[in-house]
Amino acid sequence: MRNEPITLHGAFHGSNFGDLLLLQMQLSWLADAGHTNVCVPTWNESIRKMINVPDGLEITKCTSATIIFGGGGYFGAPQRAKTKWVLNWTRHHAVVLTKAAFSAKNVSLIGTGVGPLPPFPFGYLIKRALRRADVIQPRDEESKEYLQRVVRARTNNAIEVGTDLAVWMAGSPSFVPSHGGATKVVGIHLAPPLDDVAEFDVFLEKIGKILASYGYRIRVLIDQQGTNGAKRQRKCGLKVAHGYGIAVEEVCFETVDQFVIGIAECDSVITSKLHVGVVARCYGVPVFSVPTHVKTIRFYRQIGEEARCKPWGQQPMSKLVEDINEFLQCSNARTALAESVVERGKQMRSLFSRIATTERA
Repeated sequence: MRNEPITLHGAFHGSNFGDLLLLQMQLSWLADAGHTNVCVPTWNESIRKMINVPDGLEITKCTSATIIFGGGGYFGAPQRAKTKWVLNWTRHHAVVLTKAAFSAKNVSLIGTGVGPLPPFPFGYLIKRALRRADVIQPRDEESKEYLQRVVRARTNNAIEVGTDLAVWMAGSPSFVPSHGGATKVVGIHLAPPLDDVAEFDVFLEKIGKILASYGYRIRVLIDQQGTNGAKRQRKCGLKVAHGYGIAVEEVCFETVDQFVIGIAECDSVITSKLHVGVVARCYGVPVFSVPTHVKTIRFYRQIGEEARCKPWGQQPMSKLVEDINEFLQCSNARTALAESVVERGKQMRSLFSRIATTERA
């Protein structure tokens, strides 16, 4: 039993499914390693309603001398709304990074997406913290290459490439998913780019027409609670169904476990975000990604499925619709992730456990 607290840090705030999935997994791993007290600097008690906290694990909102920067994509510059981003980033990350950069005893980064670094002083703090790190294993090759260019890590601590920590689920599925119906269910988890809403609406209508022609049902997946993002996801899902008489249901994120089941029960998924697609692939569900962020593109490239990842705006809409139609025709069975990808997920879990169980001076 380990009573000295360890700090687990990430974008663990709000009600975003992907970040809270990673938090739940890592808290479980820390409990398995014998920790009874974990510091989560962004913690608030409302999170407890959305995740499973292991019995006997005390969570405090502080920062200890041993810091693990866990899974997520929070070490990157903003794509938009920079003023709001600076305020939020400062509130959630500045204190922890300052301690990691100047006074923490042990620092590790595992399963995190990095780059491009945000402007001064945030980028400076990240670089300084990671130059003091014992372990640096980001989640994708692009993050590794970026860190090798901008972070002068100590020569005896090489930067290795890992994967998203959620990929571990592929090696240890907790249930056999089934929605129990005869009609194919397609998960729709889409949100428009903020600068291209009108054209995206036309795209959604075309997808709805295709789904109606096959007689499929739609499951609208909403991975947040009470946010504008959740409203946009709901609107997009209903737009797909509008006018075509498609049977539609909503699965809204309430708890991590409940939402994982909602994703895994789908026969296929069309998504624009990262972790809905990661979870779907871990359970063998075919995924077509229409991403609006580079981190999502990196994941599908890493697992060898970039042919089913078509970033919005990088090709004519007609070609994108054609590709999705072909995907729906071909995705009639569950397909496992490549064994090399599954093994990498297991290795990330093992690495996290070694970090958590090692007593360091």
